[in-house]
Amino acid sequence: MIYGILMSESPFQTRSERQRFRKVSVDWHRFLHFPSAWGNVEGKDLESREKYDEEQRRQEMQRWQRVRETDRQQVLQKIAGQGAEFRGLQQAGLEAITNRAIRVMIIMRTGGGKSLFFMVPAASSKEGVSIVVVPLTSLREDLRDRCSKAGIRCAEWDGSSPPFWASIVLVTPESAVTKAFSRFINQKKMMRQLDRIVIDECHVVLESTDKWRP
Repeated sequence: MIYGILMSESPFQTRSERQRFRKVSVDWHRFLHFPSAWGNVEGKDLESREKYDEEQRRQEMQRWQRVRETDRQQVLQKIAGQGAEFRGLQQAGLEAITNRAIRVMIIMRTGGGKSLFFMVPAASSKEGVSIVVVPLTSLREDLRDRCSKAGIRCAEWDGSSPPFWASIVLVTPESAVTKAFSRFINQKKMMRQLDRIVIDECHVVLESTDKWRP
């Protein structure tokens, strides 16, 4: 019944100290949604879980409300400069995205401004995360630089140091299917912070073969 006790721990540690340590540890496990922390919940534990889940749902709805109510034109000018205007399918695409359409496919020419579909929502709310699968190295570097200039927290995926702080995470198709990235996505999803997954330049991914990007 002793939880998380080091072999070198003092034998004089009190039972109440151990109980306090366990409570903090269980709180962290529940925050990260480890299944073991919610095993056989009942009574007050069940009530605590329901309150925690409800609070996460409330924060998620508030975040989406902010995204919907944000002045997109103002955000666009912050990203692209004064005088910038939406063009082509950008307004319609952003409307579908901010209204939480389940799936959105947008076809636009190269250089048509497709990146605004994840940059504008990310700039409107810093708490959520947009996963952007980008198959081209030069494009990832360009997107990272543009996000940095626009004040959007952006990072390229690094399996050794998951960027939990980022609003936009750029990942290659190869890394997107690894176990490490799967754990990252699952944690963000369980914390209700996963806002969208974007496949950029998806025609490149669709052209994969059994020898190239299988």
